[in-house]
Amino acid sequence: MTYLAHLRNKAEISSSEDFEVPRALVRMDHADYPTSVYTRLTEPGEDDSITVTPSEEYARFHAMAGTPDNGPKGAVVRFTVYDQNDAPMATKDSAPGKPVEFDLAIGGQISIRLEAKLLQVSKLTTSQGFIRAAWGDAYLAKG
Repeated sequence: MTYLAHLRNKAEISSSEDFEVPRALVRMDHADYPTSVYTRLTEPGEDDSITVTPSEEYARFHAMAGTPDNGPKGAVVRFTVYDQNDAPMATKDSAPGKPVEFDLAIGGQISIRLEAKLLQVSKLTTSQGFIRAAWGDAYLAKG
């Protein structure tokens, strides 16, 4: 198993904004996800993505996707995993503190793209001015 947060080579993990993919501990539904990667979203309709192109083949992708327990009330983020041809493999919506699970077969994929899109937010009140759309403890597995 390889956690996405441990991938450091830009050829293996990259952001659509062309900066290093943020990594942090994220708390969702009162559980800690210490090896998480995330994107930053600031306004409804905005999306951001992380592309994963591993140097070796994996069979599965797993993550708990969501926003932190202390995220803004009324926020809804849509999480989508795309295959190497940019076709959606799975889509799920999440609210603060209510993560959704992704457990997908990815055998034969050269890359996958993890997209988060902010659908709604009542008021963005975080001190950072953005919402963390986290892929909690996201990992690739061989079997």
